[in-house]
Amino acid sequence: MSQVIRISNLGCFVDEERLTELLCHFGKLLNVHLVQDSFSHTCIGYGFAEFEREEDAWASIDALDGTYIDGRLIHLQCSRISILSGGVPPPPRELLEA
Repeated sequence: MSQVIRISNLGCFVDEERLTELLCHFGKLLNVHLVQDSFSHTCIGYGFAEFEREEDAWASIDALDGTYIDGRLIHLQCSRISILSGGVPPPPRELLEA
């Protein structure tokens, strides 16, 4: 089952290509989307990435949450609702690890 993650506190010069390069090491990406300012077309600080496998999404979160990109401390978390593919909210992580 695919899983969407939210990446926050991104700098305005991060683009989808850079984010894809960063995340592709953890597994197959189905979609990467940065939320952009409609006037300047630069990132407004967050975006979403959809991994084909839920395990890959968790691996990216474990590895990259709390790391720095372009001098900014980024945060990754599972998206409560898979907005990119119209999915349903994932079960709590504690249930997945049990």
